[in-house]
Amino acid sequence: MLNDFDSGKNEIIFLRQYCDLTLRSIEVSSDALLERLFLAETSQRTLLGLRLLSDFSESAQRLVAVFNALTKRTVNVAKALTYSLPESDKWDAFCVDVIETSPETLIRKMGIDERAIESASELSAIVDLPRHKKLIQLHGNGNPNVFIDNSSPTTIHLLNYSRNSEQITMPINLSEEIIVAIADTTGQFIRLARDFLLTYVEIREESLQNST
Repeated sequence: MLNDFDSGKNEIIFLRQYCDLTLRSIEVSSDALLERLFLAETSQRTLLGLRLLSDFSESAQRLVAVFNALTKRTVNVAKALTYSLPESDKWDAFCVDVIETSPETLIRKMGIDERAIESASELSAIVDLPRHKKLIQLHGNGNPNVFIDNSSPTTIHLLNYSRNSEQITMPINLSEEIIVAIADTTGQFIRLARDFLLTYVEIREESLQNST
């Protein structure tokens, strides 16, 4: 099945499992980390916060992967989702494509229908998407190195290198407010990606049923 996506049934099986396993696992992980984080000691909070940042970065990349797979259709949607996750330059293009774009235009670009109009409306209304680019960059070549600012226990400094050997650094304050916002956004990105993809799956299922 993993190599044969030309079969409509195999494609649907893969995409449903992608939604239920690959995407949902990120949301479940993020929720579990958030719940555990508030009960943890200060030293453990930093470690749990780092895992939460990793989940956030992957949720953003998965959303772009789903959007690109649906809009480009250069290969089978299922096959496109087995490729490497999009790098940060694809996030720039994604932001240009979706911010303040009408929901009707978004679903038309993705080749889906009105069943996903609420999610499309929600996505087009997120005007601060570009600010997430640096976190995606920091996780684009594996998890970043971490340094703690002793003068501010909740502030960490992230350091990594891009695949082009460009140094990327970023300080982030892992306050409770920011941690909750990161977890909420992670869940939002996954929910949007799942809704777009499941709408496509439903359309494909209907098409297959009508052709038999």
